[in-house]
Amino acid sequence: MPFTGLQKVAADPLNRIQPVPYYAEQSSPLAVLTTLSAVPGLSITLSTVTAGATYHAIGFLDWDNLDANTSSGLGILNIDGASQTKQIRYAGTAATDKATMGQQWFGTLASAGSHTFTMQAQADAASDLTVFSHSTLVVVIYEVV
Repeated sequence: MPFTGLQKVAADPLNRIQPVPYYAEQSSPLAVLTTLSAVPGLSITLSTVTAGATYHAIGFLDWDNLDANTSSGLGILNIDGASQTKQIRYAGTAATDKATMGQQWFGTLASAGSHTFTMQAQADAASDLTVFSHSTLVVVIYEVV
């Protein structure tokens, strides 16, 4: 719905055209398992007013290799129960290896209503990895007027 000249505009449509940011910090360390596990505190539940709202999500995971062997892990953004295709990848070769790795996701939310964005992490079978509390998730929602 475009605005026309001299049109009176209510607050609700104006509020929907501004980006709305959401932010989450990891609440406690996660000893990464060999199956996808939710990172504590890195979950955002939000509501959209219109179908077709777009999102820009940015996630960072703070990996620490506690194993003397080569370790690898991946981080995934899950939206409403569906894993997104882009991944945060980590590989370490010594017990002193540590890195904060990030990724971005863009997309459209098909329906209006409640949506949940959750960061998940997983290690390979031989890894002793921990995701520490410097991890964050930011989601910005852009609503269609």
